[in-house]
Amino acid sequence: MVDLSADRRRIATAHGFAVADAVPTSAARDSRYELIVGCTGGTSFTWENRGILVDTALLASGSSAAVELDRARLVERADADPCDEFEVLNDRNADAATIHADVRFRHGRDQQFIVLSAGSR
Repeated sequence: MVDLSADRRRIATAHGFAVADAVPTSAARDSRYELIVGCTGGTSFTWENRGILVDTALLASGSSAAVELDRARLVERADADPCDEFEVLNDRNADAATIHADVRFRHGRDQQFIVLSAGSR
């Protein structure tokens, strides 16, 4: 669990949860994540964090603002990558007309992750 609040981290630790100050940018192969749920009210997952994901990981926002997953910058980064090392696989779902559509990203050779109900650009 990652939480920006020191008080909430202390309470979570007291209840037996593992906590961190920030989302790591990389992880050992045996400690990658299948599901990321952002519910901090602030950006907690960016392009730099993709190294912690297993193939076909799911990312979901737990707030009404959908800011935790930095979806707009993920799409911008994919659009700007001239080598297609990072790309949106379902471009149709990345535009503003498809609010709450899932957006599938590919990074590296063949790793993918899906931002569920990603909102609008």
